[in-house]
Amino acid sequence: MVGVVGYTKFNYVPDDNTLHSMLKTIVTNEYQTFKTIHELIIDIGISFLKSINSFHISSDATSGWSALLYGWIYNDECIDKQNHAECLLQVWLKNGIDGFKGLSGSFCGILWNNSEGKVVLVTDKLGTRPIYYAIKGRELIFSTHARAILQYPGFPKRVNELAIVKFLMYGKVGIIGDDTFFDEVKIMSPASMLISTKEDVKVYQYWDLEYIEDKKFHKKKYAENLAKAYIKIVNSIVNKFNNVALQLSGGLDSRSVLASLNSTNRRRVFAVTFGVERSLDLKIARKVATRFGIKHLIINLDPAELRKYAEYVVYITDGQDVPTVSYLPYVMKRVIEYGLNTTILGFALDLLLGGSYLQREYFKVKNNKDFILSLEKNSTLFSRDELKCLLGNRLGKLINDARREFVKIAMSCKGDSFPNKADYFFIMTRVRRFTLQGSLIHREFVEELLPTIADDVLNIIAKIPARERYGHRFYREFLLRLSVDASKIPYANTLVPPILPHKLWRPLQGFLFIVDKVMRELSRDRAALFISYFDFDKVLRESKEWRKMLWDLLVREDALVYKLGYLNRGCVLKIIKEHLKGKKNGFKLAYLMTLEIFLRLFLSGSAV
Repeated sequence: MVGVVGYTKFNYVPDDNTLHSMLKTIVTNEYQTFKTIHELIIDIGISFLKSINSFHISSDATSGWSALLYGWIYNDECIDKQNHAECLLQVWLKNGIDGFKGLSGSFCGILWNNSEGKVVLVTDKLGTRPIYYAIKGRELIFSTHARAILQYPGFPKRVNELAIVKFLMYGKVGIIGDDTFFDEVKIMSPASMLISTKEDVKVYQYWDLEYIEDKKFHKKKYAENLAKAYIKIVNSIVNKFNNVALQLSGGLDSRSVLASLNSTNRRRVFAVTFGVERSLDLKIARKVATRFGIKHLIINLDPAELRKYAEYVVYITDGQDVPTVSYLPYVMKRVIEYGLNTTILGFALDLLLGGSYLQREYFKVKNNKDFILSLEKNSTLFSRDELKCLLGNRLGKLINDARREFVKIAMSCKGDSFPNKADYFFIMTRVRRFTLQGSLIHREFVEELLPTIADDVLNIIAKIPARERYGHRFYREFLLRLSVDASKIPYANTLVPPILPHKLWRPLQGFLFIVDKVMRELSRDRAALFISYFDFDKVLRESKEWRKMLWDLLVREDALVYKLGYLNRGCVLKIIKEHLKGKKNGFKLAYLMTLEIFLRLFLSGSAV
């Protein structure tokens, strides 16, 4: 895996094998190589892609400070530099923690000073390149992958059982808070800085996303400004790379990136689309690629082939992503074999603009109690009643603790209205803890560019009123500014072309959903309008390879989830039986399968 590992040496110096043992857990394929850095107070190991080194190192002899940066800084004064660690170091030397507020991009950094005895870790504003850390004695252990920390001498290999409960309760929201599945291993918050010395470890937050709407908001003006900012950042970062792939789906985010490319970059970039035969994403992406005249690579997904990657995605993400995304490593291998080494994504644009999670009910909320209940309703994977049946006594007693933490996080959400607080919640939970796991899988094979998180883009989005973000209202205006042509092609989630007046979207979408339902019933699910690029419910029900995996993981009496008393087998078998009879329990089963895979991979039932 591409990433970094390390530890301080203030009071204790591990043997020479420690750094290599940690590195071994993150170097997982032939596309990667590694190197090590040894300093008086810190050892660092780096794993990077052979085709592109996204690590930068810089030192300042006068101050004694050195810096390592993983990723890219998007500021104008930095983006043209070969060494982005120089930018990080100069910002730190000139302005300290306050300087980080002005940094834009996708990165994490490490700074150290041998003479002062200080080590500093820093994350970007949305934490797109996570850093995990733990404290043992007075030493700081850190890595971009939590599992590497387990290789540090004497570090306990224990499951964080509360994290398991949170994982099952809240699904795609992820493990709320800073916990991981490994006891005593934490994830750094977005826009945070950790300072470690011989005496102590302190963590500071230098920035936070907050939706505060502009009272003088003018839709057309804001759409024009956002389009200009997005076009600028997309082209400025694409200009610096060769062999760039754009993941083109039937959605709006990838279409927005493509529409932002200038004619020169459009000729340089390859569109890549994946999906099963007849999927809606393939059909729509073909139309978009043809309309823009961009080179287009189609990757057809074979469910039986994807089964091979189920355990892999759990391992790469330290148990935080599930087998429903087993197509990602399969696709990324094809991308790199095709000669492409960088991918650009419309990462989280839909989420930040409010199209995905901004429900109508949040506009009706009057108090914190109702707000929390609404968030819970839209976050829950297994309900509390389901969990009481599903969880053994060992985990069942932690349900209330998990909910108390959920309430605490919900109450701390920032924003000037409940809809704005709701968007903040999902960005700082789901995006931070679940969506970003897909990025980890991408970077196993290729470097990743995320224009959405540029400051010029975020600063505009944070001022758009919630009612304008709701239901893609503003997104439609933004896309029209980017390209009228892009707006004429239907959107996969609705089958409605964005160019149509917004007031027609819901009626047309509702009508098409009814047509889809009738087609499925008449054809016994052989014909439909809305065919997903990867229907995990169907795959888990019909694929021989996936059903065998389901049996091996969750039907066997000796599965670790049962031996350890975590899950009640009878309840799990009921969920499986319901699914095989047609109920859509695939996503729930994916989480239960993930838990069993995680235990087998990392703990093997011992020291739990």
